[in-house]
Amino acid sequence: MSDGADTWNATLDAETFGLRSVMTPEPDADVAPDDQPLSRMRAFTEVTALVDAIFRLFLLERLSPEFKTKTLRAMREWIRVK
Repeated sequence: MSDGADTWNATLDAETFGLRSVMTPEPDADVAPDDQPLSRMRAFTEVTALVDAIFRLFLLERLSPEFKTKTLRAMREWIRVK
């Protein structure tokens, strides 16, 4: 995942929607060694917020009135051509 400035690598458990094996961006060079744990915690908070935002977008689409008439048809067509 990337927010444009930073990149995270992680495994997303589909059943629990939990993050595993999260690799956070390296702290900036100007971050003091004593502040690196705080920087890493901030990175975990950011990746969690990204996953929450992606899930929120999914729910907005999935619960929209157009899901069955537009999105589901497009998904079925995509699967059919694959």
